[in-house]
Amino acid sequence: MLSAMYRTLGMVGRVALSPLVAFTGVVKIVALSVASIPRQPWAATRVALRRAQVHLHELGVRSLPPVVLIGLLVGSIGSMQLVTLLGPYLGAERVWGILIVLVFQELAPIWTAVVIASRSGTIVTSELAHMNASSELDALRAMGIDPFHYAVLPRFVAIVVATASLSAACVSAALFGGAVVAIGWRGVPIETFVDYVHRAIEPIDVLLFVGKTALFGSVIGGVAAWYGLGSGARRDRLAKAAGSATFPAVAACVAVDFVAVLLRYVRASHGSGWFA
Repeated sequence: MLSAMYRTLGMVGRVALSPLVAFTGVVKIVALSVASIPRQPWAATRVALRRAQVHLHELGVRSLPPVVLIGLLVGSIGSMQLVTLLGPYLGAERVWGILIVLVFQELAPIWTAVVIASRSGTIVTSELAHMNASSELDALRAMGIDPFHYAVLPRFVAIVVATASLSAACVSAALFGGAVVAIGWRGVPIETFVDYVHRAIEPIDVLLFVGKTALFGSVIGGVAAWYGLGSGARRDRLAKAAGSATFPAVAACVAVDFVAVLLRYVRASHGSGWFA
């Protein structure tokens, strides 16, 4: 009886503490990767940057088609739905403004994070798990090479840059899809739609967009590296590690987005600062 109760309490404790353990592990990996930069000579940093460019092509450029397709669908479908449902009550200008703000601040970054986490994050987790299982990371340490600087940092930088860049591409595609609906279906002049965009997006929104998408990329890269390096030296864990990193990365991005939205609107409710 007592042993069953202890097992139950232990299981509950592990489930309750697992998010905290994962958070501290991700923060540690990101910190070690960033801290490796000043400890390395410039030649090693240049090698890491060149490797980041190579990874950026695989992790970012090849993810461009699905991101653009999702942006087009979100912009066009969202335009038709909002205009049909809210147009008679709010007017065209407010409806298009709501759509532009919603796409720019929420939908495009989140959908891009989902694509990056499910594709690029899985690739990073698989590669690092394979390097760990095949003792490549131990070989790097034996040769005096920091594995975080050589293996983790380039992939982390590539995911951060890819997330921010692809989020901008998703916004552009979504606005294009919305413009096609607005101009072709509702007869809105193109000059009027461009004016809607200029009114809805302020310079501070662009800065917040870049910061939030870069933070999304940091979360995805950190989670992917944590699961990859935490898979151990067993090859039978490679597939499990690759499949386990997607949902936590997406959930962490949604949590970060929730906190950002909450801070924005709590500050806006007081009518002060640049969040207003």
